[in-house]
Amino acid sequence: MPVSLEAVDGILSELDRGRAAGLRGGSGRRPSGSTTAVLTHPSLRVVDEIGYLPINRSGAVLFFQLMNRRYEHASTVLTSNKGFWEWARSSATT
Repeated sequence: MPVSLEAVDGILSELDRGRAAGLRGGSGRRPSGSTTAVLTHPSLRVVDEIGYLPINRSGAVLFFQLMNRRYEHASTVLTSNKGFWEWARSSATT
């Protein structure tokens, strides 16, 4: 079973690079297909450091898209040293 462990900021950087590559290719708002394929592929993805660093609106949208693609197809574990109620403070609210 393929397993991946990565901090959320690394995942967001990959998604942003993929989105930029997609923009150059003319597809618009979403990350390139190869980026999302790599990020959605592992059977288990552990996302570390949720809430540790602030996430801007664009990053929150990209992360939601990734989680939406993984939903019902693969397992995801989110880890944080923050309480769940504190997560909103680290993401864009506007």
